[in-house]
Amino acid sequence: MIEGKREEKMESSALFRVARFCFVLLLLSPLVFWPKLYFAAVHSKTYFVLALCEIILFCFVWLLYRFPECRPQFSPVSLAVFGFIVVQLLALLVGVDPVYSFWGGIERSSSGLMVLHLGIFFLVATSVFTSQEDWKNFFWVSVIVGVLVSVIFFLSVLFPDSSPYFLASKGGSTLGNSSFLGTYLLFQIGFAAYLGASETQQTKRMGAWGCAVFLILTLLCTSAQAAQMAFFGGGLLVFALWLIRQTAKQKKFLGVALCIAISSTFVFTWFFLLFGSGSTHEIFVERINPTRLILWNIAWQGIQENPILGWGMENYQVVFQKFYNPCLGSVDCGGEIWFDRSHNKLLDIWVESGLLGLVGYLLMLGLAMGMVWRLGRRNKLSALQSSILLSLFAAYVVQSLTTIDTISNELAFLLALGFIHVTWISQEPSSKKNSEWVRSNDLFGGLALIGSLAIPITFFFFVITPLRGNYFTKAVVEAPTVLKRLEVYEAATTLSRQGIDHRRSMLAAQTIFLVTRVSDEQAAKSANLLQKELLLAEQGLRKSIEDSPSYLRAYLDLGMIYQTWARTYDVSKFAAAQQILLEAVARFPTNPLPYWALASLSLDVGEPEKALLFGSEGLALSPLVRGSMLRQIILLKFADPQAVSAYAQEVIIIDPDIEHRVTALLQMDTETDEEDLLFRFYYDAAL
Repeated sequence: MIEGKREEKMESSALFRVARFCFVLLLLSPLVFWPKLYFAAVHSKTYFVLALCEIILFCFVWLLYRFPECRPQFSPVSLAVFGFIVVQLLALLVGVDPVYSFWGGIERSSSGLMVLHLGIFFLVATSVFTSQEDWKNFFWVSVIVGVLVSVIFFLSVLFPDSSPYFLASKGGSTLGNSSFLGTYLLFQIGFAAYLGASETQQTKRMGAWGCAVFLILTLLCTSAQAAQMAFFGGGLLVFALWLIRQTAKQKKFLGVALCIAISSTFVFTWFFLLFGSGSTHEIFVERINPTRLILWNIAWQGIQENPILGWGMENYQVVFQKFYNPCLGSVDCGGEIWFDRSHNKLLDIWVESGLLGLVGYLLMLGLAMGMVWRLGRRNKLSALQSSILLSLFAAYVVQSLTTIDTISNELAFLLALGFIHVTWISQEPSSKKNSEWVRSNDLFGGLALIGSLAIPITFFFFVITPLRGNYFTKAVVEAPTVLKRLEVYEAATTLSRQGIDHRRSMLAAQTIFLVTRVSDEQAAKSANLLQKELLLAEQGLRKSIEDSPSYLRAYLDLGMIYQTWARTYDVSKFAAAQQILLEAVARFPTNPLPYWALASLSLDVGEPEKALLFGSEGLALSPLVRGSMLRQIILLKFADPQAVSAYAQEVIIIDPDIEHRVTALLQMDTETDEEDLLFRFYYDAAL
């Protein structure tokens, strides 16, 4: 009676209500988008989640003090979650770039900082909300948000001209691309199906199954092939596991046979993908994109070098550059040259946090699925409920072997784990009431006081400052004048380490474009302002190279900044450009881009023979890569005009799809279009 009254009192407290409200808001994060941010589709959600987790933590430290019943209980899966987080943070500390690992890049939402906040999310959710009814309600919120995301997807497909650019770009609704959306829909389909199998009221049950059907329809209309295949396999697995839970021996036997067939198909497919040859192998490779195999091979080389604790979070890009395969960029190897993930979650975890991290992740999954199975055997979950949850985890793991996670999908994954924890705890004898550490208020009183002082500080440094840095970056891009750019340029390239290398690089490219596009008269009139921006760009890129020496983009951008500076204002900068690009060649000997940048520089200073030498080295590394072939055409136009036509014909024979690009380059003039052509040695986008 007393415990019930205390629980009722806790649920009526303002702290509990705020925490619950923030938790519900977290489930709305897939819908969050603020166009004033750079990489808005990703980082609108990132800052939203970070901010809410900080507020939840503030509420939690005081709830711990005032209400002992909300103090954590642990289950095998919760211990595995926290253990995995500890391993990731340990790998971060001993990795090649701990600062970058902690803050992360601007393109993704994963980092040591985000892992800490996701840990807060899981800890608070599983400690404060301990009834299965609470979690069913959270599932409902998540499913309804999924339905809204699906509605937005169909609107963007049916009315692309009237949709915001971030929706119409890659068919991913509010998630960014179809692959991210596919993973998210898998979770929402699983949650909706679980609710359909759990609700006792017919209206709710029919509503849940209706949502599941609509979400399935959305998934089938996307181009997320990995998620679609995982869905069909997961659906068949639901049926197989349900049969195993039946009492009739024939049904059990059929269920086991189906499980064996599904497992055998999975193993067979991956065996032919990784080790096969001939037409069967080619079919599998084409289905997943040939680039994936190269990225996995690069990851494996990185794993062999640092097998136990890996390279640190977010540091696949370091491994990628160290073991760069010059085939990347060619038609046979997918046509892309920049990657920060291996596009295989297990390999990404292994690269970033080593064998300890991989074992921790697999243990977390294994314990979660084992607990679901045991809950089913104990009749705490029905045969259908347990089959749905087990198949959801299996489908998620299978599709993650060729895709990348997002913050929305990681929240959904933790939501599923949290539900399993709460369901497990609810059927275990509670020892929390008699625990001395639970009854001791001195510890939690001190914790609440420290939290009250520290959390506003962490909120400023972990949320407000990165948000401002991102906001100012977009402000620079959208500024109407050079003077307006300079007002926020320094803040954009100095505020917060989160994503700063990419922000500096992107703004440097903007600076180069600005300086090279103004007229000679305007360049002279605005000399002081433009040189100040060039100086700020130089300082930012220098700092990035100092802090993250494996970040290739910074070298290339700094070389182009110096070359642009030399062409416009100060010829002595040519020497600085050569020095930084030679450093890039020494650090990244298998990547052709630094060689091509040096070819551009040599042409600019009137050394065509040296340009041809650098070009030959770049071309030798990647002779069939489109970027290299097109750059060689540009190089020959300047250094050996007699040979350019013959080589251009060879390129068209090798790769007929780029004939229009070859023709366009041949028609350009080396005098009137000189600056434009030299610029194309640096950036593939310009080709």
